[in-house]
Amino acid sequence: MKKILVIGSLNMDYAASLPHPPQVGETSLAAQVSLHPGGKGANQAYAAARMGAPVQLLGAVGCDSNGVVLLQQLRQAGVGVAAVRQVPDTYTAMAVIEVFPDGGNRILVLPGANQAMDESWLLRQLSLIRDCDILLLQLEIPLTTVARAARLAHALGKTVMLDPAPARPDLPPDLWPDIDILKPNELELHQLAGDPQCRLTLEQAARCLLDRGCRQVVVTRGRQGSVSLDPAGRVITVRPLLQVKAVDSTGAGDCYSGALAAGLARGLALDSAMQLAAVAAELSVMKAGAQSAMPDLEAVLTRLPQLRLELEPADGTGLKAPV
Repeated sequence: MKKILVIGSLNMDYAASLPHPPQVGETSLAAQVSLHPGGKGANQAYAAARMGAPVQLLGAVGCDSNGVVLLQQLRQAGVGVAAVRQVPDTYTAMAVIEVFPDGGNRILVLPGANQAMDESWLLRQLSLIRDCDILLLQLEIPLTTVARAARLAHALGKTVMLDPAPARPDLPPDLWPDIDILKPNELELHQLAGDPQCRLTLEQAARCLLDRGCRQVVVTRGRQGSVSLDPAGRVITVRPLLQVKAVDSTGAGDCYSGALAAGLARGLALDSAMQLAAVAAELSVMKAGAQSAMPDLEAVLTRLPQLRLELEPADGTGLKAPV
């Protein structure tokens, strides 16, 4: 099985349930507030580990209680955290999440220790990049670190996946050719394509990004499923496979990215990996929180029994669900 390295953020999520999105100047009372381990890097590593893939995480936390909780949660899922830097004199990153009755959310991130994920720390961990097969990146740590990691991994022949969230317009031109799989949601796709008003079709927006040099665009579309496009014009469409009631969509995109990487690491073709990721993400919205809502491999395969044979080890020993 291939090895996954995730380089990214670790946050403690403070989730507040609100009756509706507040207007500017409005005071709104939360029905409840809860704490959940999160951060795009940690979430994606956690999701991949729940799918039974071998995962290492490279990131940073502060020397505080939130950092301790985050690392403990990841270890319990089987994520290797030896390369997570504990930074003195700063706080572990936090996210304030507004959750609405329809399951939608708005997120404000306080970056804290994530800002310490600089290139010098990355270069001290080159052995992890050499040892991995798939590198999974996001944009909650310094962009220079993301670009350097992608460049190094691409030069070594690794598969580079980028979940471009939060989307930003200043991605360097030389980053795009280092990306094998770009995984935006539909809004991020249009933002990256320079089309914030969403006047382009999905295919046109994806073509803008493929023309910059990345080799595959996988777009998540919430209740409409996901779509993959490549430079040759091939399209893979995965419709929603379950009928679920959304409670909280926090971390659903991260769940999809981590499960997609895990599916590829376990030898699935892209269309099958997209199905695995879609069901994992759909199941995740049925519960509150990010990592706490992510299903394990067995829960996904119960809904997708046809994938069992594709995931079966060559020695015939059968699948082992992750702890």
